[in-house]
Amino acid sequence: MSYDRQHRLLQFLGRYLAERGFLPSVREVMQFLRVRSTNTAQYHLKNLEKEGYLQRERGRARAFQLTEKARRMLGAMDRRMGRVAADLADSVRGLAAPARRSIPLLGRITAGALDLAVEDALGSVDLAEFVRADENTFALRVDGDSMAGAGILDGDVVIVRRQSALQNGEIGVVLVDGETTVKYVSVEGEEVVLRPANERYRDIRIARSRPGLQVLGRVIGVLRRL
Repeated sequence: MSYDRQHRLLQFLGRYLAERGFLPSVREVMQFLRVRSTNTAQYHLKNLEKEGYLQRERGRARAFQLTEKARRMLGAMDRRMGRVAADLADSVRGLAAPARRSIPLLGRITAGALDLAVEDALGSVDLAEFVRADENTFALRVDGDSMAGAGILDGDVVIVRRQSALQNGEIGVVLVDGETTVKYVSVEGEEVVLRPANERYRDIRIARSRPGLQVLGRVIGVLRRL
């Protein structure tokens, strides 16, 4: 398991425990990892056990628990994300309300599978010629090609207007359990559908009631260096 995937799984276990008071079943871990085999889920859990983050409990359906090492790691992750949020708030307050020539380039966003939301300031983007930049505008660099059919390519920079709701079919940036993606967004019944613009990728369907689901903004522009 990669370092990033290992820590995403650990964060999922920590969030689940905090919200429900117990850890998820192996099948729920399968759903989070988007794998079809219980052996694959067990393999990833075994890796966490080898790293000292999980301890097995025999004779129980939810047959593992977080170790003290895991709790310390999760605490460190929470503190880091708190600093990221504080830094983001500071950067937003520092933007001038009128048309500012540049907006913060806060990091990368996947245009493929979901990926962990991490702010990693990469500089700024001069947008005076393209969009009106204010405190509700930010930029993300795209990793992946799932939105290629919409003209959003791997390595592009998407310009995002911060908002918490979208019209059906708009391209948005969505946060799901701490992971982000850029997709066409629609509501179908009790589900939010994240739809790619590349036939090699499948739709992602998420219950509207899912606590970790949040719309971060609408894509209003794309920048590309030729």
